[in-house]
Amino acid sequence: MKKGTWWLLLCISYSSLFSQSQLRFRNYSTRDGLSHNEISCLYSDSRGFLWIGTEFGLNRFDGVTFEKWYHVPGDTTSLINNTIHRIAEDSLGHLWVTTEKGISIYDLHNGKFHSFRNVATQNAGTIRLDQPIVFCDQDGDIWIGSGSGSVILYRSATKLFYNIPVLLAPKGRMQNKFVGSFLQDSKKRIWVSTSY
Repeated sequence: MKKGTWWLLLCISYSSLFSQSQLRFRNYSTRDGLSHNEISCLYSDSRGFLWIGTEFGLNRFDGVTFEKWYHVPGDTTSLINNTIHRIAEDSLGHLWVTTEKGISIYDLHNGKFHSFRNVATQNAGTIRLDQPIVFCDQDGDIWIGSGSGSVILYRSATKLFYNIPVLLAPKGRMQNKFVGSFLQDSKKRIWVSTSY
């Protein structure tokens, strides 16, 4: 068979495959109720809601409408900042939302946020949270990576924070020390990606 014939058969096979599945996509934007068109993260919670972190506010999508949350100056029960980086859910169903200025924890029972810019650790004093990220492991504990170059573990059983020593950069390299992401493998080991 000639090369052109194979190509034609391949195209017919693919078009037949795609016509059977009929995938449909829908775009959402601020015209549909989203708080901002630049999205930084998505998270599907245990109740089936889709949480969307944007450059201006937190959104919850129920499949039809968007509900939005913002930082309200002077209101300590609102988001700490409007620039959302990551979202994670702990074992109690609370959402940990990291922002440009710290972490806000959303309590689904009372609909309010509790926020903090610094954490007092049990073994390393107070650590500032610069552009943090969060990850909830299989035991329900929260791992926090900070742009200040720290890895912090929040033990949900004791409700205490611990600094975890991790080499984020080679000795002598002080710039750009940050945690990029966390991952837990099948053996429950935590993997940390860093700037180096």
